[in-house]
Amino acid sequence: MNMNINDNMKTLKNIFAFLMLLPALASCHFLEVEKTGKTSIKNFYSDVYALDAAVNGIYGLTYKFYDNYMVLYPEVAGDLIRFQAATSEWRQQFDFISDENEETTAVGYIWKNGYEIIANANEVIQYGPSVSDRFPQQAATVRNYIAQAYFLRALVHLDLCLVYGQTYTYSCDASHLGTAVMTTIPDVKSKIARSSASVTYKQILSDLQTALDMFADGWTNGCFYASPAACKALMARVYLYMGNYADAKKYASEVISDYGLSLTPRADYVAMFCGRKEGNEAIFRLNGLSGTAKLRSMFDYTSPQMYPSGKLLDIFSSDAGSWTGSDVRSELLSYKAADGTEYSGVCMKFIDTEDVAETQKRYDPFVLRLSEMYLIRAEAACHDGDADTAVSDIATLEARARGVKASDINVTFSGIDDLAGIVQRERIKELFLEGHRLFDLTRRHETLTRDVACSSSVLTLTYPDDRFVLPIPLVELDANKAMQPNPVNSTQR
Repeated sequence: MNMNINDNMKTLKNIFAFLMLLPALASCHFLEVEKTGKTSIKNFYSDVYALDAAVNGIYGLTYKFYDNYMVLYPEVAGDLIRFQAATSEWRQQFDFISDENEETTAVGYIWKNGYEIIANANEVIQYGPSVSDRFPQQAATVRNYIAQAYFLRALVHLDLCLVYGQTYTYSCDASHLGTAVMTTIPDVKSKIARSSASVTYKQILSDLQTALDMFADGWTNGCFYASPAACKALMARVYLYMGNYADAKKYASEVISDYGLSLTPRADYVAMFCGRKEGNEAIFRLNGLSGTAKLRSMFDYTSPQMYPSGKLLDIFSSDAGSWTGSDVRSELLSYKAADGTEYSGVCMKFIDTEDVAETQKRYDPFVLRLSEMYLIRAEAACHDGDADTAVSDIATLEARARGVKASDINVTFSGIDDLAGIVQRERIKELFLEGHRLFDLTRRHETLTRDVACSSSVLTLTYPDDRFVLPIPLVELDANKAMQPNPVNSTQR
């Protein structure tokens, strides 16, 4: 029994989630829920329709989370954008001077909204099985809903760990602080602390394996929903961040070969972002229909608050003569409007250019897509000394970008380290401004180096540095004395 998204039910769930959160905000910290609300929460999960509404509500919260913060933060704190002079909303993160008092910026909202998603996922995980008890004939459907909740919980735990904790390999045994792992619905007496990065990642992988085991064989409901392919794709990313290249390569390979996915053809590549052509490349994408459009407003080509950096533009221009044919990905860095006006040095990945009413325009952020799996496998192959696989995967992506056969692509390199550099360059060209850059730099222990025109007061940040993570919000620290701050928290100075 598969159910399509129902706007009325989705709205109901979002309202319910907000009301459920009110006692937590009024009396305690972000991670706690009043006991008095638990009975009404349990009663909400009365049948499969309520479960459907609950899960769709989590997807709605996750779209907002990514549209507002999780795509932008790792790019703002990276080296692939420059600011319009008047931009102020992200200035603290751009200049690495974030403060724990910033409740209404990325510092507070990523924490608050991330744990709101996790809290809602925990409800589905805890109360969903009771629906199977009442309606055993719908047990398979219920399991699919619970599996989606496990996937979303894993995804957001990873995001929070990346934002507020140093990369997994920061310490030799990942014993440094990760994020607060929430697998139950805590009450006001709970004292919640952050787990180590090792424990956090172990829980993420456990949730993904649980989701994978719970999904019915062959289950899919399209790219806007979690699926077995999405679980394995996220596993591949997690293992890459952990430096476990053998498993990263294994799971990326399985996603590439086992789920009928294919790279979007060159002719449809721009429309995959700017139009309505879904293609068969998306593994997990967030549904922006009737959603906010923060990303679009930041990069609106008519008056952008952020632009692609000179560093990003230079990568495309300097590679222009290195391969056969023109690179379709560079077409997302300029735009020619219907009136003939040309805009250059802009990012079009978040702009709907379809000829429809403004109220019908949308953007559906990618969370996981097939091209990333080729890049993960290529990077992992370099670490294994498997140059043939890395070359093959880079040739596949370059061939798509240039509209030629993979056999027409000649990948030349002087050694495995040189090939690894080509893979990283390819990763920038394929995934630029999609929410990866800071995390790519830190997991590789690289120094952040920006071009002088980016308008930041910080042009270089040498790894390791405490400023590669955000401070824990002060409101959380004040209300929850078990919560550990980061060195960048002003209370630690």
